[in-house]
Amino acid sequence: KPFHENGRINVLKKGAEWTIASQGHEFTDGPAVDAEGRVYFGDVKADKIHRIDLDGTVTEFASNCGGPSGLMFGADGNLYVCANRGKQIIKY
Repeated sequence: KPFHENGRINVLKKGAEWTIASQGHEFTDGPAVDAEGRVYFGDVKADKIHRIDLDGTVTEFASNCGGPSGLMFGADGNLYVCANRGKQIIKY
C-alpha cells in the first residue's frame, strides 16, 4: 500500500529497496498490470511486448507489434497497445 513520505507518495514498502525487474531492452515504455498482477511492457525499438510473471520470470509476450507503447488493460481484460509504426491500437 502506498504511503506518504517527505511530501511524495512512496510505492515501496517501508524498508524495501528498488530492484531491477528486467534489463537488456532497447527502449521500454507503457507498463500495464493485469488482474492477476503480471506486468507487461513494450520494447519499442525491438518491437516486442514482455511480461513479468508473479515469480519474477520475464518472457516475450508478443513480437512484431508495430512499435508497442502505451499499454493498458481494458475493463474487458484485454491488453490494448498503441502500435506507433502502424498508427493503430492492437487488442491482445
